[in-house]
Amino acid sequence: MTSAARVVLNDCQHALGEFRTELTGPRWRVIYMANVALLRTVYHVLKSRDVPADAKLKDAFAKWDAGLIASKPNPEIYWGFIVNERNLLLKEYAGVPVNPTLTHEILFNLSTGETTNLGLIRQEYIFADGPFAGQDQRTVIKTAIQWWEDQLAHLEHASAA
Repeated sequence: MTSAARVVLNDCQHALGEFRTELTGPRWRVIYMANVALLRTVYHVLKSRDVPADAKLKDAFAKWDAGLIASKPNPEIYWGFIVNERNLLLKEYAGVPVNPTLTHEILFNLSTGETTNLGLIRQEYIFADGPFAGQDQRTVIKTAIQWWEDQLAHLEHASAA
């Protein structure tokens, strides 16, 4: 059973929910770092808590883990984002460069030609480099969460056989 890893994965979902469009500066950085750190934590909790508690899971994990290491640099979501971005952030306090994009809602009065800024409606942080260049960080995080969901389901199925 992967119950401890699933708690972390649920926290990943919660952290993603906190990654709102209005986040900027230090608030954005802290929420982003929490997302990345939690995604990497799934592996460590799986290995250190779930695997030792379940002999069948231990065998399934050993095969899965060996396959994951042998397939490096694929899957890219794991090696190129979950592992690499965590290492950049937590070891160097520098992530893959992003291009922050602000989209403002503006009201344009056709009769007077005047415009009124109605405020920020969307904030995006787009990866500027690396395997996920051009993608919003939240989209990549969603992909990573789904990847983990698939991996945990695979491990649970393999250990139940």
